[in-house]
Amino acid sequence: MASDAKFQELKKRLGKETTPVTYEVEQGHIRRFAEAIGDYNPLWVDETEAPKTPYGGIVAPPTFTRAFNPSDEDESMPRDPSERVLDAGSEYEYFAPIKVGDRITVVSKIADVYQKEGRLGMMTFEVKEVTFTNQFGQLVAKRRDTGIFY
Repeated sequence: MASDAKFQELKKRLGKETTPVTYEVEQGHIRRFAEAIGDYNPLWVDETEAPKTPYGGIVAPPTFTRAFNPSDEDESMPRDPSERVLDAGSEYEYFAPIKVGDRITVVSKIADVYQKEGRLGMMTFEVKEVTFTNQFGQLVAKRRDTGIFY
């Protein structure tokens, strides 16, 4: 069961951002990602067709942001081995394409923490917000991940 102490610790860390981590976007990485998800859209893989689009070249598939991990410093809280964890899903917002040559900086923070009573007892919900910003300071994507601890 998620403990009240864990809930209080998460609440203390609410809004604290992780150390930024920056990734270089490479064309080969985009191609391998597209192959891995089975999506051969010319925008991601076709060096002849992609430059003819309004983007002017190869861009990354929207879910490519999953390849960029934030610093794991907010994950350093010890987990109770008897605690169950459930991935309750992710929500995405996209603001600009990620292009070959971009430098994407990733920052994560706990955006919300709350509890609800469930069939098995008290459940703690942790909502993390992950932001992806390019080298121009432009927010290109935002992801909100929800985890349930019980």
